[in-house]
Amino acid sequence: MFEYFPTGPYTWNLGVVATLNSGGLIDEVDRACRPIKDAANAGEDARTPEFLRAWTALTDQLVGQAEDAEKAGHTRTAGQLYFRASNYLAQAERMLAHSDPNRVPTYRRMLEIAQKAFDTHSPRVSRVEIPYEGTTLPAYFSAAPATDDGPAPVIVLVNGLDSTKEHMYASNHWEELAARGISCLMLDQPGTGEALRLQGITARIDTEVWAGAAVDWLETRADVDASRIGIVGWSLGGYYARARPPSRSGSRSAWPGGQPQLGRGAASSQGARGRAPGPPLLVARPLGVGPGRRREQPRRVPRLRRRHPPRRRRREDHRAVPHRPRRERPADPAGVRAPLLRPGGQLTEAGAPRVHPRGGRDRAHRSRPPPSREHLRRRLGGRHLRRAEPEGLTAVPMLFVTLPVRDVLTSRAFYEALGFGINEHSSDGHTAAVVVDDNIVVTLLTRESFPVDVGDQAAGPTVVHCLIVEDRPEVDDMVAKALAAGGTRLPATDDDSTYTGSFADPDGHVWQVRWMDQLHVVN
Repeated sequence: MFEYFPTGPYTWNLGVVATLNSGGLIDEVDRACRPIKDAANAGEDARTPEFLRAWTALTDQLVGQAEDAEKAGHTRTAGQLYFRASNYLAQAERMLAHSDPNRVPTYRRMLEIAQKAFDTHSPRVSRVEIPYEGTTLPAYFSAAPATDDGPAPVIVLVNGLDSTKEHMYASNHWEELAARGISCLMLDQPGTGEALRLQGITARIDTEVWAGAAVDWLETRADVDASRIGIVGWSLGGYYARARPPSRSGSRSAWPGGQPQLGRGAASSQGARGRAPGPPLLVARPLGVGPGRRREQPRRVPRLRRRHPPRRRRREDHRAVPHRPRRERPADPAGVRAPLLRPGGQLTEAGAPRVHPRGGRDRAHRSRPPPSREHLRRRLGGRHLRRAEPEGLTAVPMLFVTLPVRDVLTSRAFYEALGFGINEHSSDGHTAAVVVDDNIVVTLLTRESFPVDVGDQAAGPTVVHCLIVEDRPEVDDMVAKALAAGGTRLPATDDDSTYTGSFADPDGHVWQVRWMDQLHVVN
Protein backbone atom coordinates (compact mmCIF):
# COMPACT_ATOMS: atom_id res chain seq x y z
CA MET A 1 0.00 0.00 0.00
CA PHE A 2 1.20 3.50 -0.78
CA GLU A 3 2.33 5.12 2.48
CA TYR A 4 2.32 8.91 2.54
CA PHE A 5 3.30 8.70 6.23
CA PRO A 6 6.13 6.10 6.24
CA THR A 7 6.33 6.02 10.05
CA GLY A 8 2.75 7.09 10.70
CA PRO A 9 -0.37 5.10 11.61
CA TYR A 10 -1.95 2.64 9.22
CA THR A 11 -5.34 4.38 9.37
CA TRP A 12 -3.91 7.66 8.10
CA ASN A 13 -2.25 5.94 5.15
CA LEU A 14 -5.46 4.02 4.50
CA GLY A 15 -7.38 7.30 4.39
CA VAL A 16 -4.93 8.78 1.88
CA VAL A 17 -5.12 5.74 -0.40
CA ALA A 18 -8.92 5.57 -0.18
CA THR A 19 -9.15 9.27 -1.03
CA LEU A 20 -6.93 8.91 -4.10
CA ASN A 21 -8.81 5.80 -5.24
CA SER A 22 -12.07 7.79 -4.99
CA GLY A 23 -10.95 10.58 -7.27
CA GLY A 24 -9.00 12.84 -4.93
CA LEU A 25 -6.30 14.96 -6.55
CA ILE A 26 -2.81 14.16 -5.33
CA ASP A 27 -1.76 17.81 -5.03
CA GLU A 28 -4.80 18.58 -2.85
CA VAL A 29 -4.13 15.52 -0.68
CA ASP A 30 -0.50 16.58 -0.33
CA ARG A 31 -1.64 20.08 0.64
CA ALA A 32 -3.67 18.62 3.50
CA CYS A 33 -1.11 16.05 4.67
CA ARG A 34 2.16 17.95 4.45
CA PRO A 35 1.55 20.12 7.57
CA ILE A 36 0.82 17.03 9.71
CA LYS A 37 3.69 14.74 8.66
CA ASP A 38 5.45 15.24 11.99
CA ALA A 39 2.19 14.80 13.90
CA ALA A 40 1.74 11.37 12.32
CA ASN A 41 4.64 10.01 14.36
CA ALA A 42 2.71 10.61 17.60
CA GLY A 43 0.05 8.01 16.73
CA GLU A 44 -3.45 8.08 15.32
CA ASP A 45 -5.29 8.62 18.62
CA ALA A 46 -3.03 11.43 19.89
CA ARG A 47 -3.13 13.50 16.72
CA THR A 48 -6.52 12.69 15.16
CA PRO A 49 -7.78 16.26 15.86
CA GLU A 50 -4.88 17.62 13.78
CA PHE A 51 -5.79 15.24 10.93
CA LEU A 52 -9.37 16.53 11.08
CA ARG A 53 -8.29 20.19 11.12
CA ALA A 54 -5.95 19.76 8.14
CA TRP A 55 -8.52 17.98 5.99
CA THR A 56 -11.34 20.30 7.08
CA ALA A 57 -9.22 23.28 6.02
CA LEU A 58 -8.86 21.72 2.56
CA THR A 59 -12.60 21.08 2.45
CA ASP A 60 -13.35 24.70 3.39
CA GLN A 61 -11.09 25.92 0.61
CA LEU A 62 -12.80 23.75 -2.03
CA VAL A 63 -16.29 24.66 -0.82
CA GLY A 64 -15.41 28.36 -1.04
CA GLN A 65 -14.17 27.90 -4.59
CA ALA A 66 -17.31 25.91 -5.46
CA GLU A 67 -19.59 28.66 -4.15
CA ASP A 68 -17.75 31.28 -6.20
CA ALA A 69 -17.96 29.09 -9.31
CA GLU A 70 -21.65 28.49 -8.74
CA LYS A 71 -22.35 32.22 -8.43
CA ALA A 72 -20.46 32.79 -11.68
CA GLY A 73 -22.63 30.21 -13.43
CA HIS A 74 -19.88 27.58 -13.75
CA THR A 75 -22.02 24.70 -12.55
CA ARG A 76 -19.77 21.91 -13.80
CA THR A 77 -16.71 23.33 -12.04
CA ALA A 78 -18.72 23.85 -8.86
CA GLY A 79 -19.98 20.26 -8.99
CA GLN A 80 -16.48 18.83 -9.30
CA LEU A 81 -15.31 20.90 -6.33
CA TYR A 82 -18.28 19.87 -4.18
CA PHE A 83 -17.73 16.23 -5.14
CA ARG A 84 -14.06 16.24 -4.09
CA ALA A 85 -14.85 18.21 -0.93
CA SER A 86 -17.37 15.56 0.16
CA ASN A 87 -14.74 12.88 -0.47
CA TYR A 88 -12.11 14.63 1.67
CA LEU A 89 -14.46 15.36 4.56
CA ALA A 90 -15.80 11.79 4.52
CA GLN A 91 -12.29 10.40 4.99
CA ALA A 92 -11.53 12.86 7.80
CA GLU A 93 -14.80 12.07 9.61
CA ARG A 94 -14.08 8.37 9.38
CA MET A 95 -11.05 8.80 11.68
CA LEU A 96 -13.12 10.13 14.59
CA ALA A 97 -14.07 7.93 17.52
CA HIS A 98 -17.73 7.27 18.29
CA SER A 99 -17.53 9.52 21.37
CA ASP A 100 -15.69 12.39 19.65
CA PRO A 101 -17.74 15.60 20.00
CA ASN A 102 -16.78 16.64 16.45
CA ARG A 103 -18.20 13.52 14.84
CA VAL A 104 -21.87 14.47 14.51
CA PRO A 105 -21.31 18.12 13.45
CA THR A 106 -18.75 17.01 10.87
CA TYR A 107 -21.12 14.36 9.52
CA ARG A 108 -24.00 16.80 9.26
CA ARG A 109 -21.85 19.15 7.22
CA MET A 110 -20.81 16.22 5.03
CA LEU A 111 -24.48 15.59 4.24
CA GLU A 112 -24.92 19.23 3.23
CA ILE A 113 -21.92 19.13 0.88
CA ALA A 114 -23.10 15.83 -0.62
CA GLN A 115 -26.51 17.37 -1.41
CA LYS A 116 -24.80 20.29 -3.17
CA ALA A 117 -22.77 17.75 -5.16
CA PHE A 118 -26.01 16.01 -6.21
CA ASP A 119 -27.48 19.30 -7.43
CA THR A 120 -24.44 20.38 -9.45
CA HIS A 121 -22.46 17.21 -10.22
CA SER A 122 -24.80 14.19 -10.06
CA PRO A 123 -28.40 15.20 -10.86
CA ARG A 124 -29.45 11.55 -11.26
CA VAL A 125 -28.46 10.79 -7.65
CA SER A 126 -30.96 11.65 -4.94
CA ARG A 127 -31.48 11.08 -1.24
CA VAL A 128 -34.18 8.50 -0.35
CA GLU A 129 -35.66 6.97 2.84
CA ILE A 130 -36.27 3.22 3.16
CA PRO A 131 -39.17 2.30 5.50
CA TYR A 132 -37.82 0.10 8.28
CA GLU A 133 -39.56 -1.01 11.50
CA GLY A 134 -41.31 2.24 12.33
CA THR A 135 -38.45 4.45 11.12
CA THR A 136 -36.40 4.80 7.95
CA LEU A 137 -32.95 3.88 6.67
CA PRO A 138 -31.14 6.69 4.78
CA ALA A 139 -29.79 5.92 1.33
CA TYR A 140 -28.78 7.45 -1.99
CA PHE A 141 -30.42 6.22 -5.21
CA SER A 142 -28.75 6.54 -8.60
CA ALA A 143 -31.23 6.22 -11.48
CA ALA A 144 -29.42 4.91 -14.56
CA PRO A 145 -30.13 6.69 -17.87
CA ALA A 146 -31.72 3.42 -19.01
CA THR A 147 -34.67 4.17 -16.70
CA ASP A 148 -35.77 6.86 -19.16
CA ASP A 149 -36.89 4.05 -21.45
CA GLY A 150 -38.30 1.69 -18.82
CA PRO A 151 -37.46 -0.32 -15.67
CA ALA A 152 -33.78 -1.11 -15.13
CA PRO A 153 -31.91 -3.60 -12.92
CA VAL A 154 -30.60 -2.40 -9.55
CA ILE A 155 -27.54 -3.17 -7.43
CA VAL A 156 -27.72 -2.53 -3.68
CA LEU A 157 -24.35 -1.34 -2.30
CA VAL A 158 -23.77 -2.37 1.33
CA ASN A 159 -21.33 -0.71 3.74
CA GLY A 160 -18.53 -2.30 5.71
CA LEU A 161 -17.83 -1.83 9.41
CA ASP A 162 -16.89 1.86 9.45
CA SER A 163 -17.79 3.20 6.00
CA THR A 164 -20.81 5.28 4.96
CA LYS A 165 -22.97 5.80 1.92
CA GLU A 166 -20.91 8.97 1.30
CA HIS A 167 -17.86 6.76 0.75
CA MET A 168 -19.85 4.71 -1.74
CA TYR A 169 -20.92 7.90 -3.50
CA ALA A 170 -17.31 9.12 -3.72
CA SER A 171 -16.15 5.72 -5.04
CA ASN A 172 -18.07 6.33 -8.33
CA HIS A 173 -19.25 2.71 -8.46
CA TRP A 174 -22.78 4.02 -9.03
CA GLU A 175 -21.56 5.94 -12.10
CA GLU A 176 -19.95 2.86 -13.65
CA LEU A 177 -23.12 0.86 -13.03
CA ALA A 178 -25.24 3.63 -14.58
CA ALA A 179 -23.08 3.57 -17.71
CA ARG A 180 -23.94 -0.13 -17.97
CA GLY A 181 -27.66 0.44 -17.62
CA ILE A 182 -27.88 -0.50 -13.92
CA SER A 183 -29.31 1.69 -11.18
CA CYS A 184 -27.80 1.70 -7.70
CA LEU A 185 -29.02 1.97 -4.11
CA MET A 186 -26.28 3.10 -1.69
CA LEU A 187 -27.59 2.10 1.72
CA ASP A 188 -26.61 3.03 5.28
CA GLN A 189 -27.76 -0.19 6.89
CA PRO A 190 -28.17 -0.49 10.70
CA GLY A 191 -24.89 0.10 12.48
CA THR A 192 -23.31 2.27 9.76
CA GLY A 193 -23.27 5.84 8.53
CA GLU A 194 -26.20 8.11 9.11
CA ALA A 195 -28.35 5.28 10.51
CA LEU A 196 -25.94 4.97 13.45
CA ARG A 197 -24.69 8.54 13.84
CA LEU A 198 -27.96 10.49 13.65
CA GLN A 199 -30.66 7.87 14.25
CA GLY A 200 -28.96 5.55 16.73
CA ILE A 201 -29.88 2.39 14.77
CA THR A 202 -27.34 -0.26 15.73
CA ALA A 203 -26.27 -3.35 13.81
CA ARG A 204 -28.19 -6.63 14.07
CA ILE A 205 -27.44 -10.25 13.36
CA ASP A 206 -30.48 -10.97 11.16
CA THR A 207 -29.35 -8.77 8.31
CA GLU A 208 -32.02 -10.23 6.04
CA VAL A 209 -34.56 -7.99 7.81
CA TRP A 210 -33.14 -4.66 6.60
CA ALA A 211 -32.11 -6.29 3.30
CA GLY A 212 -35.72 -7.34 2.77
CA ALA A 213 -36.88 -3.80 3.58
CA ALA A 214 -34.59 -2.45 0.85
CA VAL A 215 -35.97 -4.92 -1.70
CA ASP A 216 -39.57 -4.15 -0.69
CA TRP A 217 -38.95 -0.43 -1.27
CA LEU A 218 -37.27 -1.06 -4.63
CA GLU A 219 -40.24 -3.14 -5.80
CA THR A 220 -42.50 -0.12 -5.33
CA ARG A 221 -40.58 1.97 -7.87
CA ALA A 222 -41.76 2.01 -11.46
CA ASP A 223 -38.20 2.49 -12.75
CA VAL A 224 -36.91 -0.71 -11.11
CA ASP A 225 -36.98 -4.16 -12.71
CA ALA A 226 -37.94 -6.19 -9.62
CA SER A 227 -36.82 -9.43 -11.28
CA ARG A 228 -33.23 -8.18 -11.47
CA ILE A 229 -32.08 -6.91 -8.07
CA GLY A 230 -28.59 -7.78 -6.86
CA ILE A 231 -26.36 -6.87 -3.93
CA VAL A 232 -22.67 -5.99 -3.56
CA GLY A 233 -20.91 -5.49 -0.25
CA TRP A 234 -17.40 -4.36 0.50
CA SER A 235 -15.35 -5.35 3.54
CA LEU A 236 -17.76 -6.53 6.27
CA GLY A 237 -20.60 -5.85 3.85
CA GLY A 238 -19.45 -8.88 1.90
CA TYR A 239 -20.80 -11.04 4.72
CA TYR A 240 -24.03 -9.07 4.87
CA ALA A 241 -24.53 -9.66 1.15
CA ARG A 242 -24.83 -13.42 1.78
CA ALA A 243 -28.06 -13.06 3.77
CA ARG A 244 -31.37 -14.06 2.18
CA PRO A 245 -34.28 -11.63 2.37
CA PRO A 246 -37.41 -13.37 3.68
CA SER A 247 -39.31 -15.27 0.98
CA ARG A 248 -42.60 -13.79 -0.25
CA SER A 249 -44.80 -15.25 -2.93
CA GLY A 250 -44.93 -13.45 -6.20
CA SER A 251 -41.47 -11.90 -5.88
CA ARG A 252 -38.85 -12.57 -8.53
CA SER A 253 -35.74 -10.71 -7.35
CA ALA A 254 -32.41 -12.33 -8.15
CA TRP A 255 -30.86 -11.97 -4.71
CA PRO A 256 -27.87 -14.30 -4.29
CA GLY A 257 -28.81 -17.20 -2.08
CA GLY A 258 -27.07 -20.25 -0.67
CA GLN A 259 -23.30 -19.99 -0.36
CA PRO A 260 -22.04 -17.70 -3.16
CA GLN A 261 -18.36 -18.19 -3.95
CA LEU A 262 -15.87 -16.21 -5.93
CA GLY A 263 -15.68 -17.40 -9.54
CA ARG A 264 -18.14 -20.31 -9.22
CA GLY A 265 -21.48 -19.19 -10.61
CA ALA A 266 -24.77 -19.17 -8.71
CA ALA A 267 -25.00 -21.35 -5.62
CA SER A 268 -28.63 -22.23 -6.17
CA SER A 269 -30.98 -21.99 -9.13
CA GLN A 270 -33.85 -21.42 -6.71
CA GLY A 271 -33.17 -17.81 -5.66
CA ALA A 272 -34.41 -16.09 -2.57
CA ARG A 273 -37.84 -14.52 -2.15
CA GLY A 274 -39.54 -17.17 -4.28
CA ARG A 275 -37.71 -16.60 -7.53
CA ALA A 276 -38.65 -19.04 -10.24
CA PRO A 277 -36.09 -21.75 -11.09
CA GLY A 278 -33.62 -20.95 -13.79
CA PRO A 279 -30.25 -19.23 -14.30
CA PRO A 280 -29.87 -15.99 -12.36
CA LEU A 281 -30.37 -12.86 -14.40
CA LEU A 282 -28.10 -10.74 -12.20
CA VAL A 283 -26.09 -12.02 -9.27
CA ALA A 284 -23.43 -10.14 -7.29
CA ARG A 285 -21.15 -11.98 -4.89
CA PRO A 286 -19.02 -10.82 -1.96
CA LEU A 287 -15.35 -10.92 -2.88
CA GLY A 288 -12.93 -12.93 -0.81
CA VAL A 289 -15.37 -14.74 1.51
CA GLY A 290 -16.68 -18.26 1.85
CA PRO A 291 -15.11 -21.59 1.04
CA GLY A 292 -13.36 -22.07 -2.24
CA ARG A 293 -11.90 -18.55 -2.25
CA ARG A 294 -8.46 -19.87 -3.21
CA ARG A 295 -8.17 -20.65 -6.86
CA GLU A 296 -6.13 -23.54 -8.10
CA GLN A 297 -2.71 -22.43 -9.23
CA PRO A 298 -2.41 -22.48 -13.02
CA ARG A 299 -0.31 -25.29 -14.35
CA ARG A 300 3.05 -24.33 -15.69
CA VAL A 301 3.71 -25.38 -19.25
CA PRO A 302 7.36 -26.42 -19.64
CA ARG A 303 9.24 -24.40 -22.19
CA LEU A 304 10.83 -26.16 -25.13
CA ARG A 305 14.56 -25.59 -25.13
CA ARG A 306 17.20 -26.31 -27.71
CA ARG A 307 19.99 -28.60 -26.76
CA HIS A 308 22.49 -26.00 -28.02
CA PRO A 309 21.15 -22.43 -28.13
CA PRO A 310 22.09 -20.81 -31.44
CA ARG A 311 24.86 -18.23 -31.26
CA ARG A 312 23.62 -14.97 -32.73
CA ARG A 313 26.60 -13.14 -34.14
CA ARG A 314 26.10 -10.11 -36.27
CA ARG A 315 28.56 -8.17 -38.28
CA GLU A 316 28.13 -5.00 -36.23
CA ASP A 317 28.96 -6.93 -33.04
CA HIS A 318 32.55 -7.35 -34.26
CA ARG A 319 33.18 -3.79 -35.31
CA ALA A 320 35.57 -1.90 -33.07
CA VAL A 321 34.04 1.59 -33.13
CA PRO A 322 35.46 4.03 -30.54
CA HIS A 323 32.07 5.56 -29.60
CA ARG A 324 30.28 2.22 -29.22
CA PRO A 325 30.47 0.44 -25.83
CA ARG A 326 32.04 -3.01 -25.83
CA ARG A 327 30.19 -6.13 -24.81
CA GLU A 328 29.63 -6.26 -21.04
CA ARG A 329 32.49 -7.81 -19.16
CA PRO A 330 31.85 -10.54 -16.58
CA ALA A 331 31.03 -9.60 -13.01
CA ASP A 332 33.85 -8.43 -10.75
CA PRO A 333 33.06 -9.90 -7.28
CA ALA A 334 36.38 -8.78 -5.82
CA GLY A 335 35.75 -5.15 -6.79
CA VAL A 336 39.21 -4.72 -8.31
CA ARG A 337 37.88 -2.70 -11.30
CA ALA A 338 41.08 -3.33 -13.26
CA PRO A 339 40.98 -3.39 -17.08
CA LEU A 340 41.42 -6.75 -18.68
CA LEU A 341 43.52 -5.30 -21.49
CA ARG A 342 45.86 -2.37 -21.65
CA PRO A 343 46.97 -0.50 -24.76
CA GLY A 344 50.51 -1.76 -24.18
CA GLY A 345 49.57 -5.40 -23.80
CA GLN A 346 47.51 -7.84 -21.74
CA LEU A 347 47.39 -8.71 -18.08
CA THR A 348 49.20 -11.85 -17.11
CA GLU A 349 47.28 -15.08 -17.44
CA ALA A 350 47.73 -15.69 -13.72
CA GLY A 351 46.11 -12.37 -12.86
CA ALA A 352 43.06 -12.77 -15.06
CA PRO A 353 41.36 -15.57 -13.05
CA ARG A 354 41.93 -13.65 -9.83
CA VAL A 355 40.32 -10.51 -11.21
CA HIS A 356 37.50 -12.21 -13.04
CA PRO A 357 37.00 -15.82 -11.90
CA ARG A 358 33.90 -16.16 -14.11
CA GLY A 359 35.72 -15.01 -17.22
CA GLY A 360 36.68 -17.02 -20.26
CA ARG A 361 33.95 -16.49 -22.82
CA ASP A 362 34.19 -12.72 -23.16
CA ARG A 363 36.40 -11.37 -25.94
CA ALA A 364 38.33 -9.33 -23.40
CA HIS A 365 39.91 -12.55 -22.09
CA ARG A 366 41.40 -13.47 -25.42
CA SER A 367 45.10 -13.04 -25.75
CA ARG A 368 44.64 -10.87 -28.82
CA PRO A 369 41.81 -9.60 -31.04
CA PRO A 370 40.45 -11.85 -33.79
CA PRO A 371 42.45 -11.76 -37.03
CA SER A 372 39.66 -9.89 -38.80
CA ARG A 373 40.07 -7.00 -36.35
CA GLU A 374 43.85 -6.91 -36.10
CA HIS A 375 44.10 -4.13 -38.66
CA LEU A 376 41.67 -1.99 -36.69
CA ARG A 377 43.70 -2.56 -33.55
CA ARG A 378 46.82 -1.29 -35.27
CA ARG A 379 45.07 1.76 -36.75
CA LEU A 380 43.41 2.79 -33.47
CA GLY A 381 46.45 2.07 -31.36
CA GLY A 382 44.38 0.28 -28.74
CA ARG A 383 42.05 3.25 -28.24
CA HIS A 384 39.01 1.09 -28.86
CA LEU A 385 39.68 -0.83 -25.63
CA ARG A 386 37.38 0.61 -23.00
CA ARG A 387 37.31 0.03 -19.32
CA ALA A 388 33.92 -1.41 -18.37
CA GLU A 389 32.24 0.52 -15.56
CA PRO A 390 30.59 -1.42 -12.72
CA GLU A 391 26.85 -1.79 -12.85
CA GLY A 392 24.73 0.58 -10.76
CA LEU A 393 25.01 4.24 -9.83
CA THR A 394 28.29 6.06 -9.43
CA ALA A 395 28.73 7.68 -6.02
CA VAL A 396 28.95 11.49 -6.08
CA PRO A 397 31.19 13.08 -3.42
CA MET A 398 29.10 15.04 -0.92
CA LEU A 399 29.87 17.07 2.20
CA PHE A 400 27.72 16.71 5.33
CA VAL A 401 28.29 19.19 8.16
CA THR A 402 26.54 18.54 11.49
CA LEU A 403 26.08 21.53 13.80
CA PRO A 404 24.79 21.38 17.41
CA VAL A 405 21.93 23.83 18.07
CA ARG A 406 19.81 24.78 21.06
CA ASP A 407 16.46 25.09 19.25
CA VAL A 408 15.94 23.27 15.94
CA LEU A 409 12.94 25.36 14.90
CA THR A 410 14.75 28.68 15.47
CA SER A 411 17.86 27.52 13.62
CA ARG A 412 15.78 26.05 10.84
CA ALA A 413 13.96 29.34 10.32
CA PHE A 414 17.29 31.15 10.25
CA TYR A 415 18.74 29.03 7.44
CA GLU A 416 15.48 29.09 5.50
CA ALA A 417 15.66 32.90 5.64
CA LEU A 418 19.05 32.65 3.96
CA GLY A 419 17.37 30.97 0.99
CA PHE A 420 18.38 27.38 1.71
CA GLY A 421 15.91 24.52 1.39
CA ILE A 422 15.03 21.84 3.95
CA ASN A 423 14.99 18.12 3.17
CA GLU A 424 11.80 17.12 4.98
CA HIS A 425 12.48 13.40 4.60
CA SER A 426 15.63 13.76 6.73
CA SER A 427 14.15 16.18 9.26
CA ASP A 428 12.09 15.73 12.40
CA GLY A 429 11.58 17.41 15.76
CA HIS A 430 15.26 17.03 16.70
CA THR A 431 16.93 17.37 13.30
CA ALA A 432 16.79 19.67 10.29
CA ALA A 433 18.66 18.90 7.06
CA VAL A 434 19.59 22.19 5.35
CA VAL A 435 20.37 21.72 1.65
CA VAL A 436 23.02 24.25 0.64
CA ASP A 437 23.37 22.73 -2.83
CA ASP A 438 23.30 19.32 -4.46
CA ASN A 439 26.55 18.25 -2.79
CA ILE A 440 26.49 20.10 0.55
CA VAL A 441 24.07 19.41 3.41
CA VAL A 442 24.19 21.06 6.83
CA THR A 443 22.47 18.98 9.51
CA LEU A 444 21.16 20.88 12.54
CA LEU A 445 21.03 18.57 15.55
CA THR A 446 19.91 19.39 19.09
CA ARG A 447 22.67 19.39 21.66
CA GLU A 448 20.90 16.62 23.58
CA SER A 449 20.99 14.39 20.51
CA PHE A 450 24.58 15.23 19.54
CA PRO A 451 26.84 12.13 19.71
CA VAL A 452 29.61 13.95 21.64
CA ASP A 453 29.73 16.73 24.23
CA VAL A 454 30.09 20.13 22.61
CA GLY A 455 31.02 23.46 24.10
CA ASP A 456 29.43 26.84 23.68
CA GLN A 457 30.21 28.24 20.22
CA ALA A 458 29.63 31.77 21.48
CA ALA A 459 32.63 31.41 23.80
CA GLY A 460 34.95 30.77 20.88
CA PRO A 461 34.22 28.93 17.61
CA THR A 462 36.53 26.14 16.56
CA VAL A 463 35.32 25.84 12.94
CA VAL A 464 34.57 28.54 10.34
CA HIS A 465 32.38 27.58 7.37
CA CYS A 466 32.93 29.38 4.09
CA LEU A 467 30.61 29.59 1.07
CA ILE A 468 31.71 30.85 -2.36
CA VAL A 469 29.20 33.01 -4.28
CA GLU A 470 29.09 34.47 -7.79
CA ASP A 471 29.51 38.23 -7.17
CA ARG A 472 29.97 40.92 -4.52
CA PRO A 473 26.28 41.92 -4.23
CA GLU A 474 25.42 38.32 -3.35
CA VAL A 475 27.79 38.54 -0.37
CA ASP A 476 26.01 41.61 1.00
CA ASP A 477 22.60 40.09 0.27
CA MET A 478 23.25 36.89 2.25
CA VAL A 479 24.74 38.78 5.19
CA ALA A 480 21.70 41.07 5.23
CA LYS A 481 19.37 38.06 5.26
CA ALA A 482 21.34 36.56 8.14
CA LEU A 483 21.09 39.75 10.20
CA ALA A 484 17.35 40.04 9.50
CA ALA A 485 16.83 36.45 10.64
CA GLY A 486 18.59 36.99 14.00
CA GLY A 487 22.23 36.46 13.13
CA THR A 488 25.19 38.49 14.36
CA ARG A 489 27.40 40.59 12.07
CA LEU A 490 31.11 39.86 12.11
CA PRO A 491 33.94 41.95 10.53
CA ALA A 492 34.19 41.84 6.74
CA THR A 493 37.38 41.81 4.67
CA ASP A 494 37.98 43.31 1.24
CA ASP A 495 41.15 43.14 -0.87
CA ASP A 496 42.07 43.08 -4.53
CA SER A 497 40.99 39.51 -5.21
CA THR A 498 38.36 38.60 -2.61
CA TYR A 499 35.48 40.12 -0.70
CA THR A 500 34.30 38.30 2.41
CA GLY A 501 31.31 38.97 4.65
CA SER A 502 30.90 37.10 7.94
CA PHE A 503 28.07 36.37 10.38
CA ALA A 504 27.19 33.99 13.19
CA ASP A 505 23.94 32.03 13.45
CA PRO A 506 21.80 32.04 16.64
CA ASP A 507 23.99 29.27 18.11
CA GLY A 508 27.28 31.08 17.42
CA HIS A 509 28.38 29.06 14.38
CA VAL A 510 30.47 31.31 12.14
CA TRP A 511 29.84 31.51 8.40
CA GLN A 512 31.84 33.38 5.78
CA VAL A 513 30.38 34.36 2.40
CA ARG A 514 33.18 35.01 -0.08
CA TRP A 515 33.43 36.36 -3.61
CA MET A 516 36.64 35.63 -5.48
CA ASP A 517 37.85 37.50 -8.56
CA GLN A 518 38.27 34.72 -11.11
CA LEU A 519 41.01 36.60 -12.97
CA HIS A 520 43.19 36.66 -9.86
CA VAL A 521 42.34 33.03 -9.15
CA VAL A 522 43.49 31.96 -12.61
CA ASN A 523 46.69 34.00 -12.42
